Order: sequence, then structure tokens, then C-alpha cells
Amino acid sequence: MEYGVWLDFPNNKPENNERCLIRREGYGQIWELAVYNEDSECWDDGEGDDYLCDLNDVDKFMLVPKI
Repeated sequence: MEYGVWLDFPNNKPENNERCLIRREGYGQIWELAVYNEDSECWDDGEGDDYLCDLNDVDKFMLVPKI
């Protein structure tokens, strides 16, 4: 997958523990940094420490390049 491209979720999925910019469905235009947690079937906060939201709350995501 390319960086800087918005992808539909769940049609596309990032790799487990991959940092992404997400858009949470039902919350308007709220974009947040999150970590995809396939093991726990959720999105964790931007640090990958704590639960942020359910998988189905997200409708789009963009991969964040590793620095």
C-alpha cells in the first residue's frame, strides 16, 4: 500500500500495529492518529497503548510513514 492515499476500511486493511490517520464514521470530519490492532480487533490510540475505538467505527484510513 502507498503512503498518502486514503483507503476505504474494511475493504483495505493496514498491517497489524501499523500507524494510520483514520476517519471515524459518524463523527463528521474527525481525523485521528491510530494504530491498527488486529489481535484485539480494535483501533488503539496513536501511541498504540490504549483502546481508541471499534474497527467498524472507521471508514477511511491513510498509512503514516515510518520516520
